[in-house]
Amino acid sequence: MTKSVTIGFLSLYLVTSIGIPASAEQPACKDVDSINSIALPTHPIDRERTWATRQAEIAIEFLRANRPDRSSELNRQIQSRLKLSPADKAVLETIQNLEAGKNANSLLPFITNPSLYANSFSLQLQRLPLQTRKEWILAAVEQWSDRDPAFQIQTINWILDLADSYQQANNQTETLNLLKKARSHLDKAPARAWINVATAYRKAGQPEIARSLLASVPDRITASSQGQIARGTRDWLDLGHQLARSGQAQQGLVYIAQAEQLFQRHKSRLNSQEFTRSLALAYAAAGQSSKGLQLVGTLRKYDASLGYFELAKQAAELGDEKFAQQSLSLIREAWNVRDSVSQVAEIFAKARKFEAARHIANSATYGLDKLQALAAIAHIASQANQSAVSQQIIQEISQIRSSDLPDNNIIQVIDALIEVGDRTLAQALLKSLNSNQNRFNLASKYIKIEDFATARRLLNAEYEVQKNQYNLARLNINPFPTPVPRFVPRSPLEEFFSAAQYIPVTKDPPLRTKQTRKAPLKISPISPSQANRQSDRIAVLAAFANSYASARDFTTAYALMAEIPDANCTHKMRVWNHLITEAMKAGRLALAVDALQNSDRLSKRANLKNSEFVRSNLVAIAKLYSQANQPQEALLLLESALLLLQDTL
Repeated sequence: MTKSVTIGFLSLYLVTSIGIPASAEQPACKDVDSINSIALPTHPIDRERTWATRQAEIAIEFLRANRPDRSSELNRQIQSRLKLSPADKAVLETIQNLEAGKNANSLLPFITNPSLYANSFSLQLQRLPLQTRKEWILAAVEQWSDRDPAFQIQTINWILDLADSYQQANNQTETLNLLKKARSHLDKAPARAWINVATAYRKAGQPEIARSLLASVPDRITASSQGQIARGTRDWLDLGHQLARSGQAQQGLVYIAQAEQLFQRHKSRLNSQEFTRSLALAYAAAGQSSKGLQLVGTLRKYDASLGYFELAKQAAELGDEKFAQQSLSLIREAWNVRDSVSQVAEIFAKARKFEAARHIANSATYGLDKLQALAAIAHIASQANQSAVSQQIIQEISQIRSSDLPDNNIIQVIDALIEVGDRTLAQALLKSLNSNQNRFNLASKYIKIEDFATARRLLNAEYEVQKNQYNLARLNINPFPTPVPRFVPRSPLEEFFSAAQYIPVTKDPPLRTKQTRKAPLKISPISPSQANRQSDRIAVLAAFANSYASARDFTTAYALMAEIPDANCTHKMRVWNHLITEAMKAGRLALAVDALQNSDRLSKRANLKNSEFVRSNLVAIAKLYSQANQPQEALLLLESALLLLQDTL
């Protein structure tokens, strides 16, 4: 059975029985390789959660496309199938409305147990624009502060996170307004909340208020820590640490020593390695740096490296370059040094202490680590309108010589600048290079800084050379790299369905999913030299198709794709998949749908299960159509995504 979805001049044909092998009449694929389809869960409970999550995602896009009725219908199906309570459904709809940019405040009164879903809400809040996040948090605090006292510390922490975001945006007025709001909810809050608010005031440059808040904490710790040894010990330590950071080192030392005594008596109740790191930080903040180093020296290798980094980072925040250098020099693992040096150098740079930042960066053992740290400093200096400092550092970077860097490391400098987000400096360096050398590689750099016109000019010049010889070695790339698995954090919906109290369907036995493939048809043998020439030609065509798509020249990319035989199924499918991504980035949504159709066609020919890939991209493209104020196109794609979901789960 086939469904046809028409979008503009395109028709997307979706087969409802996804996964049916390609017709035996088609020629075999020559290159069915290790492309992995997205694994579907086998346990019934996991399958139910996955189905619910994906249906809820589609419901979000119906909301975004101004079809709340269709969204509600899908949510009722989820509620019925998973036996969700009305309160649980209200949480689900809150997450969906926030994600779709709709007002979710009217649902707050129906959420009876917000603490159960604190993680779901926190994940969703991270995805929202600052103003939207602020409006919802303040409404939630007013709604829940009296109803759920146990949840109070969570809502206060949301306000503090929000205040920190405004501080990062250099909006001191809004930062202090939010801190005042958090402070107004402290009356019935535990000691931990008081310490957190005091810490936020200190970071906002208000040490007097921080100290006044901390003065009320000892009585609260005493009252709340009866029978809670671990919590009380941690609170005493953090109180002492924050007093020391707020300019009251001697008073802070009293509480730090008290926490250490409790720790020695009750080690079994605390995470010994983590607490020792915190204890070292507190002593260092109170002026006892040697004791801090001594404590970290007692830790296991990994925890010691982390402890030295934390000491160096705190020293940078306090402006102590000497102790920061000393702490960094004690880190044992080379892989840990890399990020540590960059982060500590950036703290000094953001405080306009560029000379100290340079000293820290130059302490790196490896040239690449030094280069990356200096590039980050140059970017910060450039943003601070310190162009002389920025140019001086760039000059310094270009003179770095190291065994782990090539003799001419200007490309590495450019890569480092692009990595830290400084396109202006990167472009200036790119223009200084000879554009006749390795034009294909240079084009990729111009693509990264979104100078697509220059990238296309370089690609055109290089392809004129390549189109008659197809010299893959000249490009010095792997045109079909194995995709590196990316860590994808759990989404708010996934977190919700993990926490939701529902009764899943468990009648079906666990299913085993197995990727099956047809036995390939016999292909006439060809000579090795002929095979190599054909392989290089296809690889070069694919590489240029990828690059032209990234440079927003889809006409040329399509023309090159037409020259790659469909028999090279999975290689060609990878290029179509790249075109899908680039077309979405460029807002060429009809082309994205067409590329998705071509990818799906080749996956069937290779007998690969691709329905989840198609579904997720249909939803992603539908979202972009809605954002472009084209809801009708979005709705067509969403209905198609639902068909695929019904077929696969």
